[in-house]
Amino acid sequence: MTGRSFQQKALVRIFALSFAASFFIGVCSGYYLQTMSMLNQPDIDAFAKESVNQNSFPIPATIAPSEVHYRFRYGDSFYQVLRDYGVPDQTISEWVKLAKPFYDLLKIKAGQEMWLRYGDYGRVRGFELGVSSRKRLVISEKGSGFVAEMKTRSLQGEDEQLFSARDHRLYYGEVISSFYQAGMDAGMDPELIMNLTNLFWGVIDFERQTRRGDQFWVMTETNPEGDERVLAMEIEANKKWYKAYYYKDSTGAGYYDEKGYALKGFYLIKPVAGARISSGFSYHRYHPVLHRRIPHLAVDYAAPAGTKVRAAADGVVIFAGWKGGFGNYLEIKHSMSFTTCYGHLKGFASGIKKGVRVKQGQTIGYVGMTGLATGPHLDYRVIRAGKKVNPTRVRSEKGNPVKDIDGFNQARQILVRDMENLKWSSLAFKPQATFVSLGNR
Repeated sequence: MTGRSFQQKALVRIFALSFAASFFIGVCSGYYLQTMSMLNQPDIDAFAKESVNQNSFPIPATIAPSEVHYRFRYGDSFYQVLRDYGVPDQTISEWVKLAKPFYDLLKIKAGQEMWLRYGDYGRVRGFELGVSSRKRLVISEKGSGFVAEMKTRSLQGEDEQLFSARDHRLYYGEVISSFYQAGMDAGMDPELIMNLTNLFWGVIDFERQTRRGDQFWVMTETNPEGDERVLAMEIEANKKWYKAYYYKDSTGAGYYDEKGYALKGFYLIKPVAGARISSGFSYHRYHPVLHRRIPHLAVDYAAPAGTKVRAAADGVVIFAGWKGGFGNYLEIKHSMSFTTCYGHLKGFASGIKKGVRVKQGQTIGYVGMTGLATGPHLDYRVIRAGKKVNPTRVRSEKGNPVKDIDGFNQARQILVRDMENLKWSSLAFKPQATFVSLGNR
């Protein structure tokens, strides 16, 4: 019995050793075959390095874009934006140097558009920047490097037709927190956003009416000096759409609604840009100095002492001087029975006195705390037909209709067509660039 057990144990050991040897030989063979196979495959790391050295970023040829379109946003860095699209620093520096005789790429403004063109495996082949309505900077490959040139479209449109679609800029945005922030996210300059809110001031209360999810489309044109002018607007506020169009005839230029009524019949701009309301319009506000409840038929705008105060609209100064608890005080008479009042001023702007005509937006004084005031702010009042009204609730009255309604309708239809074409081209014809053309990357 003992001899048989010994033989069985020996057989088990032999079988285990055979299995281990077979497994080891199999592993080694597999490793050898895998290694030999890999030797016949391209070196991915070397390929990536080679690609980067060729001014590109390594991406599969099947998904490499032929062109990317991007609209610069306020605060963008030229270097950072191009880095995000895989352009090496060395190439960016070369482009900046090549472009210097024509345009300073480090001074690109919000709203300007660029196009990056790629070859095989995402290798960057060229760059184009819209400089103005008639000029574009083009950097293209030549030999082992690049060359830059400024191309100009003639007034007759003799240059390549593709550029004619870039005369106008189209901004799109959706309100998340505020209209102002949505405009910034869409690539608009703060001054352009202010112009828009001023144009619609009497029609839309951007602080109270705009809601999360409201959208807007704004089409502009840029003159040869780089200044932007709004041509057409479609703005949603609390799920209602408002539209306006620029029109110029022999009597002048202005903005009109779809039916041809002037948008700028009468509207007031915010007298202190960027200021917050520290105290609203009320019939029973607790006065911080008198310590009792009295009507506060005004809006207080808190701002640092010395901040500029602007005329809310065109008009004539009817009072400029000291007025008891209001301190330094200004009254401006406007058209259509409106008067605006400005209290607690630190002082008046040069030349501001009774009888002087002022323009909308003109500096008329400076924020202070003269009179009965606990801190620097502007006491701003609006009087309509002899009655004090809430400044934040003033709405535009219907402006005069355009004289040449047929001419206006023809011009409006052209603007609508151009805007629709830009919408369609950005959303349909360039799906790979849609997310960047709308200001997000």
